[in-house]
Amino acid sequence: MSKNMLAVLLVSVCAFGTVTASAAGLSDNMKTLNANLQIVEKTDDAAALKDALTEMRAAAQSAKAELPAKLKGKAADSAEVKDYHHGYDVLTGQIDEALKLAGEGKTQEAKAMTEQFKITRGEKTVS
Repeated sequence: MSKNMLAVLLVSVCAFGTVTASAAGLSDNMKTLNANLQIVEKTDDAAALKDALTEMRAAAQSAKAELPAKLKGKAADSAEVKDYHHGYDVLTGQIDEALKLAGEGKTQEAKAMTEQFKITRGEKTVS
């Protein structure tokens, strides 16, 4: 195989690997959000609540940085991409509010915010 052909093959494999890793990252973030949402809904332990909310916040921030396949190729300033990012900004703000409540010992109020998370998730979901 010529050096040029080998170089093209190597670049193609690396590019495919990057796309695959990016898609897996978004999928992993969604799984993290869902798993920790279940913990928030079920736990009465303040420390576990804070940990789950902290994990959710990190996953939301990471997911915001990645675009789903449907938005790949869209301009960063397109209405669809801006809406996608805004959804994660709203979700992060809600998680921050729940963390604040949990920090103040208002566990039940923090847990009640899960309904807002679900509404926001439904509004921002892009398949």
